Amino acid sequence: MGRGEIMFSKFIDRVLTNFAISLIAVAVVGWVVGEVPVTEGIMNLAGIGISYAGLAQLFLFAFVMTVTSKVLMRLTQKILLLWYMVLQMIMAYCLTILFIIVFRWFPIEMGGAWISFTATFILITALMVLVMIITTKLGDKKYQKKLSEYKAKHNDGGNIDDSNA
Repeated sequence: MGRGEIMFSKFIDRVLTNFAISLIAVAVVGWVVGEVPVTEGIMNLAGIGISYAGLAQLFLFAFVMTVTSKVLMRLTQKILLLWYMVLQMIMAYCLTILFIIVFRWFPIEMGGAWISFTATFILITALMVLVMIITTKLGDKKYQKKLSEYKAKHNDGGNIDDSNA
């Protein structure tokens, strides 16, 4: 496989991952809200399933989200990972609002729906940040242990530069 094919494969993988996350989010919203039929939006077939148009909208959302994420990554290569994540969350929030308005995923005049959406978005974002912090801490401990083992095994007077640790 060539470099272009690998990059395309990774891009498709990311789009499909974002699509799966979008489907899970819609399923969770449906589970929380219940089997209440609504007259418009992505959940308009509550209890029956998501329409093909709704699935296409979610796939388009996943595709646009992946493209904008890649563009953001290229534009912000020199910034701290934390700021990249903050920018990506802001971008995801704005992009989701755009899709809500364009595709009327829920009645846009309902203030309660916007409050619920924003609260859910903040909760999911907080959970994702927590998972990333825990993962980073566990990874750091693992690599610090490996560094200590390496130092003990290759004890050459402490010439290993670990000033970045």
